[in-house]
Amino acid sequence: MFYRGQNILNLAYLSDRFPYPKEIFSLYGPLRTIGTIITELIRELDKSDRLELALKIFKVSSSLELSWELWYNFHPKISESFVSELFNKIEYDEISKVLFEDTKSKLDFENALNSFYSKYCKEYFQLWGKYNNKEINKLTLDSINQNINNLVKIIKVYGSTGHSTSHTGPYTSEFTSTQMKELSKIMDTNKVYHLSIKLHGHRDIPVSSNDREPLSDGDLIGIFQQYEKTKISKNKL
Repeated sequence: MFYRGQNILNLAYLSDRFPYPKEIFSLYGPLRTIGTIITELIRELDKSDRLELALKIFKVSSSLELSWELWYNFHPKISESFVSELFNKIEYDEISKVLFEDTKSKLDFENALNSFYSKYCKEYFQLWGKYNNKEINKLTLDSINQNINNLVKIIKVYGSTGHSTSHTGPYTSEFTSTQMKELSKIMDTNKVYHLSIKLHGHRDIPVSSNDREPLSDGDLIGIFQQYEKTKISKNKL
């Protein structure tokens, strides 16, 4: 176990040398390949050795992207057709807590919002809401108060990402009611709704949406306002 474990830690330590692709249609790349290799090497270990090594990986990894990619791989249930047997729920909860604390020590809210890959940023914020909901609620509100453009950035973190040959990079193609509910776990959407009207005015929702085209900033704010307006109306009934 020692030599195999050390090899895994060495890969994690050198992981910042492997780029993580964010370009259009870049579904796989060197860093994701390293993540897959590490996951499969851990799978070969005795179950009693896996958790300790996984926690060490997060401590030595030089790439937050690799750590979060592994977090996805370690999930007890990845899909209906594939069930990971690497860790049970209790172990995964411990892994999540350690990863969150490690990420928070390196990446504050504003830096995550502006520079962290949106797939991981959303999950980072969700864990933040789970472990310290009051703190991230305040941070989101402060962030929007300080920069009116940050509301759109936060919505984009939670929205669906589209890809098209007509565009040079990924874009936000959809913001659904389910995604709005997820967003409400880290944000007082009622307060932000009224703040958005103050900062942006009342915005219309797009007449029709096409996931091959990006939603504009105004569209996203309009959709956000409409979801919250509908919720407020229902609460009055």
